[in-house]
Amino acid sequence: VVQDVTPLCDCAAQAGNPIVADVGILASMDPVAIDKTSLDLIDKAELVPGALAEDGPDRLGRINHTDSTIQMRVAKKLGMGELEYRIIEI
Repeated sequence: VVQDVTPLCDCAAQAGNPIVADVGILASMDPVAIDKTSLDLIDKAELVPGALAEDGPDRLGRINHTDSTIQMRVAKKLGMGELEYRIIEI
């Protein structure tokens, strides 16, 4: 479920307010593809007014001064999944 996406991990006491409107429910047998899909959909989602984010790629990475795709790229190299995905709406 991609909802209440906050600038910081929601495990943190001060995670902040959501930055985008709720995206929806995703499912996949591929953990890498679903993470990539989640980040891409967050990047395309409408910003919540007053959000601590800007339009453009890797919104969460830019907020946290990091590259959000590093772990996914390494996971792909390790054969854990693929970065390509296909969305099927139901």
